[in-house]
Amino acid sequence: MAELLALTASNKLDDIAKETKDPSIRSPEQATFIVDEQKEVRACQLLPSLKVEVATDSFFRATVSRTKNSALSVNFSYPKEYPQTNLIVDIIIKPLQSPASGTFIPPLLKKKLQNDVAEILARSKGQPQLKTALIFLQDFANENKFFPLWKEVKQSVVRAREICPESKVLLNDRSGIIKLIITYDLYELKATIHIDDAYPFWSGTNLPCNLKVTSTNFPPVIERMITAQAIEVVRRCAQGMSADEALISSNPIKAPKGWKVSEEPCDRGVRATKPTLSCLARCERQSGSFQGHDSEPPQ
Repeated sequence: MAELLALTASNKLDDIAKETKDPSIRSPEQATFIVDEQKEVRACQLLPSLKVEVATDSFFRATVSRTKNSALSVNFSYPKEYPQTNLIVDIIIKPLQSPASGTFIPPLLKKKLQNDVAEILARSKGQPQLKTALIFLQDFANENKFFPLWKEVKQSVVRAREICPESKVLLNDRSGIIKLIITYDLYELKATIHIDDAYPFWSGTNLPCNLKVTSTNFPPVIERMITAQAIEVVRRCAQGMSADEALISSNPIKAPKGWKVSEEPCDRGVRATKPTLSCLARCERQSGSFQGHDSEPPQ
């Protein structure tokens, strides 16, 4: 009876030991596979900007970038059955208020990138996956110049269509150029906005973004006014002003007496004041007509 009890107790202890065994402990072959994969990633010439912060047999954190202002930081967790199961990918969201700490990644963009990486890794089961995922993210950073200002671009497109439903906004991710076709009543303005690599900061003498009117049926003098004000707004924003303050301070129209800058986005349009109407009348006399460069004059 005593021997039977001792055998039963021994079997019970073995079962408990198996259940409580640390799942993070890997076989020597699996650990060697992960270490070799990480060495290959560090030596990969397709990842010139790679900065590895943490590297263990269960976790890997790294950053890839195009410039210091367009960086993607990502965490990889190795599941117990790796590489027969996929890496767990987590794009790190940097704080919007601290641009020096990295690029702000909106939640929707994070979700999109993680889904794209997961689809790619699903075709790489049983094979090294870390390099594949990092090369995809490096290519995204290199080829998409809008991702540091993803949220701004989206808001701008929505706002332009709210104000002028017939307007069009065309985006070129690779070149960092936004094409605008703004139509309102009989008037039209076509322009391009070029996003500099250093956005949202200065790059030497280059503005973070630059507006150029390509065609319009406004008089040349009004075209110059629009361009000059746009450049001034960008310059003031780059110096630290809010968009609301920059727009008001660059606008020759005086604000109402006692009016204070709101913390909320400004939805006020240009006021049809007497000085404004007088200015437009002078512009019309100077140009002789409202015919612009490439478009037909309004009838």
